[in-house]
Amino acid sequence: MRIAVSADLGPDLLAPWRHPTLTIVYADGQIPLEESGMVPAEGQADASLVLRITE
Repeated sequence: MRIAVSADLGPDLLAPWRHPTLTIVYADGQIPLEESGMVPAEGQADASLVLRITE
């Protein structure tokens, strides 16, 4: 499985004490997130991790 990770780097570049608030993971297959104890977000505005399955 191939995985690439992206994050909102802007806040860190503008203010070094801030950290990214959204991480996007691109994968070419399903990742078993349930085993990690992650809780699904109620909506997109509540998400801190977005998983995108790509080909």
